[in-house]
Amino acid sequence: EMLSRDGYENFQNWIFNGPKVVGYQKGTFMLVRINSVCASFMEVEREFIKRNFVFAAGQWREAFLAKYTYPDAGNGQIGFAGSLWTSEDNCFYFPYLSKYGTRWESFFFSTEHTFNDSWRWLVQIL
Repeated sequence: EMLSRDGYENFQNWIFNGPKVVGYQKGTFMLVRINSVCASFMEVEREFIKRNFVFAAGQWREAFLAKYTYPDAGNGQIGFAGSLWTSEDNCFYFPYLSKYGTRWESFFFSTEHTFNDSWRWLVQIL
């Protein structure tokens, strides 16, 4: 459903790897930035493990959009990397938000990229 809303076509072969947020839930979250360049998503994950942070599941992106309908002024994209999808070419993707003019645009981003310090990540406080 998230892929369809984001305008992706031919996503029927994508596999959702979970975890899935179901039912009514409450959570406490914060945005975290790693102030360095990470050559891979695995490096980002290691940084978060060192800090005892847990990525917010991908479906929390929808709740975030409902609460924060307008983006902040150029503070970088926001990753929701607690859920991953596998594409038909066996690459992993996670949902994220990026500022586009005066509104958010939602997309999926490959874990095979480098991540600079402009990225912010939604983490769940447990």
